Amino acid sequence: QARDAGRRLRGLIGPNGRCLCYVSPYVRTRQTLAHVLHEVVGDSAAEAERSPDYLAPYNPSVADVVDNALAMLRLGPEHRLWDLGCGDGRLLVAACQRHGCRATGVEYDAKLAAASRRRAADAGLADAITVMHANVMDVDFSTARRMYLFLLPDGLKRLQPKLHALLRANDAA
Repeated sequence: QARDAGRRLRGLIGPNGRCLCYVSPYVRTRQTLAHVLHEVVGDSAAEAERSPDYLAPYNPSVADVVDNALAMLRLGPEHRLWDLGCGDGRLLVAACQRHGCRATGVEYDAKLAAASRRRAADAGLADAITVMHANVMDVDFSTARRMYLFLLPDGLKRLQPKLHALLRANDAA
């Protein structure tokens, strides 16, 4: 099935080599997608899914998600927003532009971390936004009071002990 789906998927890839797809939170569906990707692009995509450092796929937040997240976070100039898995930095930039806060992004993918830094610089916010190319599991975010993250259930389970420790230490988190 994966081989057949991979052949059909090859026909959907555009001239720029990109194909957008939804990645399910269900393990079996993700495993099937990893097999399909293996048929299309080889081992590298399938290996990313199996990597012990893999917490979630890159899934850029649409404008409504960014708006709703920022509304829930109730940011002000006195806050620092932490975005764990910041991707291309769109939430970081929007937060700093709209609320005058500072922001720290953590991104595992080096290309996305670089894209996030470029987006911050292009917006004139390089001094307000720090982007780390790092594994979230290795980062000390114990000072965080405002945080945004979007992870797969397995990734959340792995991060849960750090999040619980943060909540126990900081009533305002």
